[in-house]
Amino acid sequence: QPGDLITVRELWRPHIDPDLGPCVQFAADRQLCVPNDQADRAWCASRASSSWWPASKLPHWASRLTLPLASVTQQPIEEMTKLDAIDEGVAPEIGRDPLQVFCTEWRRIYGPSSWRPGSMLRIVRFPRFK
Repeated sequence: QPGDLITVRELWRPHIDPDLGPCVQFAADRQLCVPNDQADRAWCASRASSSWWPASKLPHWASRLTLPLASVTQQPIEEMTKLDAIDEGVAPEIGRDPLQVFCTEWRRIYGPSSWRPGSMLRIVRFPRFK
């Protein structure tokens, strides 16, 4: 629903920093997040390791980014346009069809039969921030 908040999750690990104590460390930039709650600190301390944990397991309190949802719509996959592909992050280049690039990447991620007429795309939009 518009206005709902989406918590962004990322690769991480429970960690014990020599100066800060139990915390969460993020793989992307090695930044640390120290929990405010003693129970969360104890949880981090009991699970600290060198192994990275999947984003889906990141505790809500450790998320560095929460985004408000602007809208959610659906459209048939065959109605996607070149401009939609560019909006999704395909860099426009001379001699390269952005929609074809997007379609190829989609099939690589979701499987060869995933791009077929009648399939529905869910379009999730977030407000732009400056």
